[in-house]
Amino acid sequence: MGGSKDYRHGRRAPVCGSGVVSEEKQGVFGRLFRGGNRAAELPEAPINADGTDGADSDGDSSEAPSEARRGWYTRLRDGLTRSSSALTTGITQVFTKRRLDQAMLDQLEDLLIQADIGVESALAITEKLRAEKFDRDVDPQEVRDFLAAEIGGRLEAVARPLELESGARPHVILVVGVNGSGKTTTIGKLAAGFAGDGLKVMLAAGDTFRAAAIEQLTIWGERVGAPVVARDVGADPAGLAFDALSRAREEASDVLL
Repeated sequence: MGGSKDYRHGRRAPVCGSGVVSEEKQGVFGRLFRGGNRAAELPEAPINADGTDGADSDGDSSEAPSEARRGWYTRLRDGLTRSSSALTTGITQVFTKRRLDQAMLDQLEDLLIQADIGVESALAITEKLRAEKFDRDVDPQEVRDFLAAEIGGRLEAVARPLELESGARPHVILVVGVNGSGKTTTIGKLAAGFAGDGLKVMLAAGDTFRAAAIEQLTIWGERVGAPVVARDVGADPAGLAFDALSRAREEASDVLL
């Protein structure tokens, strides 16, 4: 990061959750920080017509053919592997001394921010580690266990079920995000969950500027047995959303995604 770190002793982000999180609850973060070799367990992604994994691909035609053939799932898995490797290796390199000092905390904070943990979370986590272990003996594995428990606790503290409004039919959920952020996969998971609860689900392919996005959502609709409202590439997304809502009302759908 560089520069002054005066903000460290200013406003601090609240620390959510405490104590040790069980192995089951730590999930992906627990396995990442423990340096496990097992890849994160991810749901199977839809398959494009060309046989590649399809969920939330960017559709960037400038990408080399070999990279495109690797597919979304492979790229995501490799990205997680690189991130976990960078974190575990970085922690090992930072904590070369037995006693926890300020220099080690500064390096850990930088490492967490570089790993996209977020500035506020990185500050809160390092401050808690300082409060518990400053000027005490620590080892890399102990720090990895601490991070797994702390990050798992923060996520658990904000986790809450998605509850549908009883008076809304259909209940409309708009999923927004940049390319590759997981919109299509999230819609597929939500649709499968709602359908499993016996609700009538309808999907709308609002990303009308990417043919792959329409195809991917259609595949998810087929998998969960939900109709998909789609238009040709380049169609007006606002008009599609209006038509989808009208159809969902006509067909008495419980949820429109």
